[in-house]
Amino acid sequence: MGRRPQSIKTCIEKFQWHLENEEPCTLTTISFYVWSSKIAFNTLVKHREDILPYNVEKTDVIWLLKEFDRRNLATSTRKDYIAGLRKICKFYGNNVLDDIKLRWPNDLRPNVDWLEDDEVRKVIECVKTPKQELIVHLELCLGLRRVEVARLTVDDIHDGYITVLGKGPQGGKPRTVPFHPDTQDTLNRFLEHRSAIISNTLKKNPNAKIPRELYIHRIKGKLYAYSTRKMSALDEIIKRVGAQSGVDFSHHTLRRTFGRILYRNSVPIATIATLLGHDDTSTTMKYLGINMDDMILAMSKFPTFRSEANEKKET
Repeated sequence: MGRRPQSIKTCIEKFQWHLENEEPCTLTTISFYVWSSKIAFNTLVKHREDILPYNVEKTDVIWLLKEFDRRNLATSTRKDYIAGLRKICKFYGNNVLDDIKLRWPNDLRPNVDWLEDDEVRKVIECVKTPKQELIVHLELCLGLRRVEVARLTVDDIHDGYITVLGKGPQGGKPRTVPFHPDTQDTLNRFLEHRSAIISNTLKKNPNAKIPRELYIHRIKGKLYAYSTRKMSALDEIIKRVGAQSGVDFSHHTLRRTFGRILYRNSVPIATIATLLGHDDTSTTMKYLGINMDDMILAMSKFPTFRSEANEKKET
């Protein structure tokens, strides 16, 4: 690694360069680790002025965890900061966090967002191109992640289901997602659009190579798959749909809304977790954001034993 940087700023800059050039991370992942590590060290420096990623000690981490308690941070926020701290410390050869058993407080405060029913209708009903329509459908009606959409190939489309390659630099655990009732029609419109792009390209360049990826575009007579790292093209698609529908949302908003809709329609948590590709239901619970309306609905379904007992006495 050479001479170690002597300031937090230069440490983070070198860490960021590594993520951008030596580790296959998406821009979103890079942004997360840089942001979370900055906040962690901006907090730690108040405890110890000479703190740097390679000299963080167990006592520093314990102080940071107590500071989280003092600030009453949401559990999800604490985990984000620690994830960034762990990542940058490991980059500098410091495995201090591996020796600390972390216990997180139980926190049901939702740190998520989703679309309300009227917003879902606006997004679905607004006029969209085949590309826009499919990406919204895959994320909102099948619960796919942005990177999972970008990775889809024509070979992943089967009769009644899609094979999805999960998140991770090299692709995570594959899963099978059944079609929504509207999936086939949405796919047909998109595949017709995709075929037109290929046909028009081959007329001008018969030797053009056709990518297997589902999402493709033409540049100077050649066909290219959308990037699975930057994914700025997919971001632009969602941004335009937001402007057209008048609804502000992100890729992950659509995915969370998918889980939320299933939950509000009494689909078991374990089934939702499987569809979303979560390894455990605790992650799924964060997506759902249990609120007061959910708790009121749950209480309304609880049987009134006292009333039933009184009715039996009266008869």
